Amino acid sequence: MSIILSLINGKLVSTPKYNQLIKHNYNINFNYEILPPSNTLTLDNYWLAGFTQADGCFHISIIKSKTHKTGVSVRLEFSIKQKDVIPLNLLYNSIKMGNLSYYTKSDISCYKSTGFKTAAILLNYFDKFNLFAGKYVSYLKFRKVYLMITKGKHLEDKGIIKIKSITTKGSSETSTQEI
Repeated sequence: MSIILSLINGKLVSTPKYNQLIKHNYNINFNYEILPPSNTLTLDNYWLAGFTQADGCFHISIIKSKTHKTGVSVRLEFSIKQKDVIPLNLLYNSIKMGNLSYYTKSDISCYKSTGFKTAAILLNYFDKFNLFAGKYVSYLKFRKVYLMITKGKHLEDKGIIKIKSITTKGSSETSTQEI
């Protein structure tokens, strides 16, 4: 446990986990000074990957549209829901895009972005700081569809069929080698 404390010490971004460590006397039990939360977030470490692994979501929507040649538009959405609004505010301020919402009934806050500029930032980040398991598969699908959109494939019927296939099928559709 002292190894874990040394790895996370000073890297917590808000107070709930810090307070939990203090409440359960980890500082006393392990004779370890637990540093207060940093209240900062950067995109140069695994923090966002861990946060996304726990509470994040990648979603691909295909929406009927009269203005698009194919009759549909494709939307890429990244979101994180959390009771603690501080990390979400820090993420929003770090990326400078997306939006924050608060749901009073459930006492949950949500960071959400459907913008392609945000998607580009997220791709750069998650290509370097990987996710794992099902979240990684969701990310690969998100990434593949983003790349297809940047090449204009979403404007072709064949491309829309491929995107629909990616959104509904398992990991065999996540290879980014062939677009």
